Amino acid sequence: TVFYLGHKNVAPSVCVASAGLNDAAINPPISDELYLQNLDKYLGLLQRTCDYVIWISLHAVVESEGVVQSNCRLYQWHNASMGLLSKRDYENVYIIDIWDKSFHTDFYDPTTIGQKFYASFARLFKLLMAGPDLSTSH
Repeated sequence: TVFYLGHKNVAPSVCVASAGLNDAAINPPISDELYLQNLDKYLGLLQRTCDYVIWISLHAVVESEGVVQSNCRLYQWHNASMGLLSKRDYENVYIIDIWDKSFHTDFYDPTTIGQKFYASFARLFKLLMAGPDLSTSH
């Protein structure tokens, strides 16, 4: 999933992206290596398209009947993706690691974090897009 933040008719200045949750539901499962290759290519494309990329890490799911993703697998991918991002040291890619926090938040359904959690991101991105208020008058 990618959200483009910017102004109309202008190349996106900020892309907010995350991937892997649906990949973890593929049967037969894709390998860890293939997931990392796909992630590397995905980030490379975003890096060339956007001035800045904000990568939101994988999050936990509520494991229950009918949920094919497992937190064990997601955690392996989470750690591997954090390692890849650190190793590649992409010039304009920034990470928001939500793994730990995702265990202590509300969920819309077993695999989708609730609206309140994402509302906090919206506030953050709004502030980032507006830039700091550097005026001297208060």
